[in-house]
Amino acid sequence: MTTVDKANNFVIVVERRMTQVYKTLSLIGNLSNKRYYEYSDEEVNELFLKLLDKGNEIKKFFLEYSNSRTEFYEKKRNLSSSFHFLSPKLENEKNDNFREIAESRVSKVFGTMNSIANTAYKPNYDYTNQQVEEIFEGYKNKIVEIKGIYSPLEKFSFSTQSKIIIEKWDKMEFWNDTIQTVKEWRPVNYSVAEDEDFEAVKKKAIRNFQDYLKLLDENTEEGYQEVIRLFTFSKFYGEELCNDEELNKLSRDIRGRLKKFRS
Repeated sequence: MTTVDKANNFVIVVERRMTQVYKTLSLIGNLSNKRYYEYSDEEVNELFLKLLDKGNEIKKFFLEYSNSRTEFYEKKRNLSSSFHFLSPKLENEKNDNFREIAESRVSKVFGTMNSIANTAYKPNYDYTNQQVEEIFEGYKNKIVEIKGIYSPLEKFSFSTQSKIIIEKWDKMEFWNDTIQTVKEWRPVNYSVAEDEDFEAVKKKAIRNFQDYLKLLDENTEEGYQEVIRLFTFSKFYGEELCNDEELNKLSRDIRGRLKKFRS
């Protein structure tokens, strides 16, 4: 079988099986109807945590066991294909129905996910890292979607980190102008036009680059993303600007700070 054949078979088989997983997860969502079923938060959390654990378990076949026949089949034999609640029952008929059907449907997801592990074996299938990420990112997103049916979001709240950033900015008055500037910033193409001399353009670039460094001083994700967007897509045109040592030094400082932030 050629590499192309193995790659095509991988797409066909995985798409079919993941579609079946999605359908079964949607059926698990139907059990949220409290007219017919009753369940505790503990039961719901246990159910969805086990589903997420199964995804992590199967992903390992693609990342760790795909080339070793012995290890692959040894791990396959140890896969669980059934789910049973460990959390206490509510001792009523609606809860009994919920648990019975939920256990059956989660077990079905487990079985289908176990069959997806078969496609990880490299001698039989061919795939890319991106495809693997798409499988398990899609699986996780579907689980989050279905869990939301049981626990719909009714309130929006900023993260603690976001609130800390606001508090820090509020205490530092010199940031007020910079924050407003950031909102108005756009990527800039620096070039010496007929109505502007070299020194004027250079001063504008230096001022902007110094503002980027101030923003990076805050060491926040928001500042990092702003500098990435603005600095990365700004360009110099003309030999004088491209070769200016002061501008090149600032540019190197910014690149170094961006690299350090992510390390």
